[in-house]
Amino acid sequence: MMFFGRLTYAINWLRFGRTDLADAVFDEGFLHQLGPWNVWRELATPISTGGGAVNFLTGAGAFLQAFLYGYIGLSPQDDELRLNPVLPAHAANITAAQLNYASCNFGIFVNVTHMVFTSRSAMDCRQIELVDSSNATHTLSGAGALVLPIGRAAIRKTVGKHVFRQDN
Repeated sequence: MMFFGRLTYAINWLRFGRTDLADAVFDEGFLHQLGPWNVWRELATPISTGGGAVNFLTGAGAFLQAFLYGYIGLSPQDDELRLNPVLPAHAANITAAQLNYASCNFGIFVNVTHMVFTSRSAMDCRQIELVDSSNATHTLSGAGALVLPIGRAAIRKTVGKHVFRQDN
């Protein structure tokens, strides 16, 4: 059975809180990998029996979308990038190592209790702020890490508005 369209269902299942259904669809994607290089194939049947296209890039793209927009929970909006990460059933943690928003290069690591944002360059991330689920505002200062409890968060541009911070 072709899976690339079905994989995108995982995104919606996660947004509706149905991790059980999202996990089932996402796990099905692994049946479409061919070793030893883990290239994607169109059908989960052997190539010798008509297994569809080999090196099926559309399927790899769908798998990546399910991961980023489903499990990492990325949701681009007009003025911010929202996220609401959820771990797949069989994962202790997940990582998106290279993301970019408003010219800020960062990574995100998620486990059961927290999420860690790591900036690649302090200069690139001067114009964004992170807002956590309690509506507290944080900055990525330096080429370092920011640890937040797992949950909803948003990354916003600060360009054109003043962000007041109290220094201790």
